[in-house]
Amino acid sequence: MGRQARIVFPQIPHHITQRGNYLQDVFFEDADWRQYLTWLSEYAHRYDSEVWAYCLMANHVHLIVCPHSQESLSRTLAATHTRYSQWINRRIKRGGHLWQGRFSSCPLDDDYLIRVTRYIEMNPVRAGLVAKPVDWPWSSARAHVQGVQDRLLAGASWPPEDLSSRWSEILSEPDDPEILAAIKRHSRTGRPLGSASFIATLEQTSGLHLRTHPRGRPKKDHFSI
Repeated sequence: MGRQARIVFPQIPHHITQRGNYLQDVFFEDADWRQYLTWLSEYAHRYDSEVWAYCLMANHVHLIVCPHSQESLSRTLAATHTRYSQWINRRIKRGGHLWQGRFSSCPLDDDYLIRVTRYIEMNPVRAGLVAKPVDWPWSSARAHVQGVQDRLLAGASWPPEDLSSRWSEILSEPDDPEILAAIKRHSRTGRPLGSASFIATLEQTSGLHLRTHPRGRPKKDHFSI
């Protein structure tokens, strides 16, 4: 199935993925990761987006962003990625495109917001880079589990307190292959990831056909809202 033409839903979280061109690295030393996060924080604030979760890997980034207007998402990411690309190309004396095409975005319902946040914060563990998600310094896991102050997440309206108190437990759950496959599939297509009622509401709002088959709500478990 091809990628859905991008449509942004204000006040709804979106899973953002952006990869390095030809899957090449985009971060090379600690200063690079820090600079990216600094500019993302700056432009998210300027263009009225909330970053709720993130994980930076050497050759790609995962973000959960809740835009407050139709333009918030594209402006935030365009400004951040353009500025970072120019900066890193100067620093390492390299030309050409840093990023691989446009970023991917996928709207999420409340259940999948939890699942996708868990998915991205577990990425470094899944990749064998660290033993625990809180050991990776370039993600939101420390803020969500340990309450570590994170400038990028300052003022975020998610997660709620009752969810924060059990986030460590959520991260320790085993991976569900079906959920992982759904997340990856919808990241590629850009189609909303959620229940039938959630998608029906988005279809009514946008006038677009957004459903995939089979459709329906993910399996319930103890960490669903």
